[in-house]
Amino acid sequence: MPVDNKLSRRQFAAGALAVAGSAALPAAVAQETSAPKLPTPDEAKEPKLSPAARAEAEQRLQALLAKYGSRLNDDEKRDLRKQVMQGQDALEKLRAFRISNWDEPALALRIADSE
Repeated sequence: MPVDNKLSRRQFAAGALAVAGSAALPAAVAQETSAPKLPTPDEAKEPKLSPAARAEAEQRLQALLAKYGSRLNDDEKRDLRKQVMQGQDALEKLRAFRISNWDEPALALRIADSE
């Protein structure tokens, strides 16, 4: 009976979310994983990130490659790098938006009577 080693989109998304949550791990732990290295990225296509943001994105990428790298070809690895870098760019923009504890939500739920 053949074994199906294909990864479903749902499994990949769940793994990617778990890896994204582990981005707070120390750099030493992230460097211990033996992940395959990607070809040199095309810097013109990647968003401009700070060195700290780029390091965080690289850690996330290496963790994903350590887990799923054997199942991805070089084109898919390049696409993954591009998506991780774009996601990091969006994350940095989201983190730049400062709120305080007393800030109200933009939309409040108000339950209206049916009468």
